[in-house]
Order: sequence, then C-alpha cells, then structure tokens
Amino acid sequence: MADQWFTLVSVLSGTIVGGLLNSFVASRAKQQEWKLGLLRERILERQRLYADFLASSQRLIVQAMDAKLSNAAEMSVIHNELARVELVASREVIDSATKICSHILDSHAQNPPKDRANFYDLKTKFVCTVREELASLERPSKSSKRAS
Repeated sequence: MADQWFTLVSVLSGTIVGGLLNSFVASRAKQQEWKLGLLRERILERQRLYADFLASSQRLIVQAMDAKLSNAAEMSVIHNELARVELVASREVIDSATKICSHILDSHAQNPPKDRANFYDLKTKFVCTVREELASLERPSKSSKRAS
C-alpha cells in the first residue's frame, strides 16, 4: 500500500513540476516575442519617419532650385518632421537632420551663404547615421539580455 501512495505522490508531483515549468517557459517565450514585436514596430516607425523627412527635405531643395518660397508656412512640413525626429532619434541623427534643415533654410534665403555644405553630402551623412542607429536597435544589447 505504501508503494502505491509513493507512486501516486511521485506522479502527481512530477506532473505539477512539469506543468509549472512548462507554464514558466511559455510565459518567457511570449514575453520575448512581445518585446521583439515592439522592437520591430519601433524600427519600422523610425524608418518611415526618416524616409518622410528625407522626402520632404529633397522636395524643398528642388523647390529652392526652381524658385524661392514666398510663403514661410510651406516650411512647416519639414519642421514638423524634424520635431518628430527629435523625439525618437539619437543625438547624432538629430544633429544630421538639423544640418539638413539649416541647409534648406539657407537654400530658400534671398542671399544664401557661399560656404554652405553640399546637400548630397548632408543627405549621405544623415542616411549613414540613421543606418547606424537602426542597426544598433536591431542588435540585442547586453542590458536587455540581463533584463529579460
């Protein structure tokens, strides 16, 4: 009779331990999946934002080549996108985006400065900086591994 009780207790305890372990592993996997989903959304959102910023800045540069803006309100698009960039980007990306905006403002000035940078060089620097930032977001950091 004692052997039957021992077997019953062993089976029940094994089932309970297995169930708890399975529940723990499944919850950790779901938590990791959730974190990766959030990271993917953040990266995609930044990519769209940076693409919108570049498209607006290129449009305004082309307008500057064609004719100077007569209405300053047309610049609000690029300033709105710069504000969005400033909310999420790293310091390097913000600095690069600010230089592009300054270049656009200079391009639309009646007497643009002679020693200003080339838009293509500023755009290339912005793209490189953005790529570095996005790559750093995609790499798992040591601190996020410890936290999970």
